[in-house]
Amino acid sequence: MDISPIIEYFREIGDNEQLNIKSLTIETCCLLEECGFMRASDIHRIDDAQTTTIDGTLKLVIVAPKEKRKGRQIIRPY
Repeated sequence: MDISPIIEYFREIGDNEQLNIKSLTIETCCLLEECGFMRASDIHRIDDAQTTTIDGTLKLVIVAPKEKRKGRQIIRPY
């Protein structure tokens, strides 16, 4: 898969330190999806209230994923 258009877009929007929240969010979602870590439907279900950073590590919590166990929704930390 050719990801050069995404890389070019990241170069065009500039350094992360200078970006607004919307641009940083777009960049993060693109990276999560392109790296294969998350599907778009998972990204949509990230609970901002449960998102934390500890020692420079971002912890994302996905609520209401498609998968269910014994009829109950699974909450997955990433």
